[in-house]
Parts: sequence; structure tokens; C-alpha cells
Amino acid sequence: MRGQGGCVRAQPQRVAAKGVVCPSSPMAGHKGGVVYSVYIVNKSGGLIFFRTYGELTPKMNSNDALRLAGMWHGLSNISAQLSPVPTEGPGNISLLETDNFDLHCLLTATGLKFFLTAQPRAAGMEALLWTIYQLYGDFVMKDPFYENDMPIRSGEFDKQLTKAVK
Repeated sequence: MRGQGGCVRAQPQRVAAKGVVCPSSPMAGHKGGVVYSVYIVNKSGGLIFFRTYGELTPKMNSNDALRLAGMWHGLSNISAQLSPVPTEGPGNISLLETDNFDLHCLLTATGLKFFLTAQPRAAGMEALLWTIYQLYGDFVMKDPFYENDMPIRSGEFDKQLTKAVK
């Protein structure tokens, strides 16, 4: 629900665990709206990846991205306490709608948060988040030189992510 001044609509969490069905074909391709940026936050709230897309997207410096990731991590962690509807497991806001952009978030069973900003009411963002999660598993976690919770420095992941987002 969208209110005056870009009010928030929080949806129940979606965790890749028991009882939750992932989209049938997350790699089917992104056919939604314009994606402005993609972030990956580890379970302790540290930003391990961010990228901006598009010519009109304002470029963020590393400090701004760290602040945004930390703020989103904190807000999503306390959402269970703020919600009038009880939730299982850690709280998570899966969608924040504003007049200028929507922020979509996927919380994984391991505590990673994948979130992206996109044009308002863009279709296909949940499937795109699952695609990003699959790319993370394929190109980051299978890299023998990658250490958990460290910044992601994988050229192949970056290349495949750019393809998925475009």
C-alpha cells in the first residue's frame, strides 16, 4: 500500500527454507523494470557487494553504500518486533515502496540479505533476487579463494550479474 510521502509497506518475510517455494525457474531471465542498484549484506550487517546500474542512477561512494546497507540490515532485523503480525524466524522487510523507487529484499536461510533498488512497481524483482542468489552460489561460493563474509571480488560474478540485471 502506498501512502503520502512514500510510506512503507512491509510484506512477510520469505526465507529459502522449510515451507517456502522458490520460483520455478529463477534463471529464466529478468523481464521487469529498471534496476538501479544491487547490494549483498552478510549476516552481521556488513556490506560485501554493491553495484549501481544505469546512466541516471546517482553514483554512491563506499561510505554511503555502507551506511545504507547497515541501516537496511538494522531496520529489517527489528521489523519482527515492530510488526503487528507475528513472524517466524528473523524479521525481514521484503519490500519498501516509495514514490521514486522500490527496495526489494531477499533474506536467505544463512542470513545473507540480497536487496536491490528498482523503478516503482517493477515486475519480476523477486525472481531477479533469486537469480542473483543463484549466481552468488555458482560464482562466489564455488570460488576456492573466496572467504565467507569478505567483500566479493569476482569478475565472473559481476559479469553474470550485469547480464541478469540488464
